[in-house]
Amino acid sequence: RVEVDDTTVVQRYSLMVMYFGQGGENWSYRDVRWGEGVSECDWDYTSCLDDDVIKMEMSNINMGGTVVKELAELSNLAYLDLSRNALEDGEFPSVLTTIPSLKELYLESTGMKGALPDSIGDLTLLEGLALDTNDLLGSLPTTMKQLTSMKSFYMSATKVKGNIMDFALGWPLLENLDVQNNRLSGSIPTDVATILTNLVSLKLHTNEMSGTLPSELGELTLMTQFAFGGGRRHQQGSIPTEFGRWTNLEILSIHGSRLTGTIPTELGNSVSLVGVNLQSNEL
Repeated sequence: RVEVDDTTVVQRYSLMVMYFGQGGENWSYRDVRWGEGVSECDWDYTSCLDDDVIKMEMSNINMGGTVVKELAELSNLAYLDLSRNALEDGEFPSVLTTIPSLKELYLESTGMKGALPDSIGDLTLLEGLALDTNDLLGSLPTTMKQLTSMKSFYMSATKVKGNIMDFALGWPLLENLDVQNNRLSGSIPTDVATILTNLVSLKLHTNEMSGTLPSELGELTLMTQFAFGGGRRHQQGSIPTEFGRWTNLEILSIHGSRLTGTIPTELGNSVSLVGVNLQSNEL
């Protein structure tokens, strides 16, 4: 039996609108189908805190349709994963920017097209955002500089352009930045190490970035993965010896950059290193 209060009514209504509007009868269930006579907190894909739905893990469940506006009624929703579903919104689902409680949002491989909306900057609590493998165009909206809680930003394999580091430097808590295979430009600024002190993974490979690899990057001693180069523009200079300070480094990929000089012996300090790609340089 379900104990009913106003929160329960709103949550069950919102979820069932999503169920009927986005092909719920065809979803890949593990255990409890939506609409069954138990608490919505016990339905597949949902998690609750104090009876409030705070998390929805719905990746690759054969969901379709457009994201329903009633989802915004889940006022405490913090985590939403709709990745790897064939959504039919076309552009970024606008309703998602009206859920200010969101902290993590995963929309990779959902068939999105076009530019991101300015209203995405309203999600000021966002700590994680994944938009990989969508047909996104244009530049990132400047309002995304308001996302100062961002810790992980994933946007590989789109067609987005612009200077990604202008945004990253405004996200002081950033730990993971993966924006490979885009049309991004600019260079890595020398002050990145003094601003992004928590950076663990930096993947900028196959864009249109230029410039040298600043030696100051070596100060980011938490670094485990670094990928750069490989775009239509070529970088200059050599591999800084300071990269040897990355003692936790696991993956280093700087191929297709036409870098010169020698491979620093200091990289031998990276005892966790399992993958290195320095092809197509002049080392």
